[in-house]
Amino acid sequence: MPKRRRHRRSVSLVELEDLGPYVIRPQQNLDALEDMARGQAAFGGGMRARILPERVDGTRVLTVMVLYTSTRARVATLDPKIAKKMSRKVRWLWLIQRVVSCEAAVDADPNSPNYLDITLNPGTPTLPVRDLSSRAN
Repeated sequence: MPKRRRHRRSVSLVELEDLGPYVIRPQQNLDALEDMARGQAAFGGGMRARILPERVDGTRVLTVMVLYTSTRARVATLDPKIAKKMSRKVRWLWLIQRVVSCEAAVDADPNSPNYLDITLNPGTPTLPVRDLSSRAN
């Protein structure tokens, strides 16, 4: 009997949610992203984004993968300042078969100056950073 493949479970990360809406300009796989945006405009549905730890040219980065139905595309790397806040937790979660995910939206208007820009957490308002120091133990 073949061994079952262990799939990574999606989890949310407080640091990512506290950012509020965060816009990313895609750097690669623009054709796949454009196809996903057209499909979403035609059929509806929601997009998700996954944050993946990777090595690019010997440096550790966090990569954004956009998922729509069964289509997925790696589109960009996170800004190092933002990645520094959450990279340790993302890598630890990756090690224990978890992956950080959030809602995503793509600007599909070809006449827009932000065409194909990805917004992470599009529906969340900007929240203040949680202060856990006054929390009762």
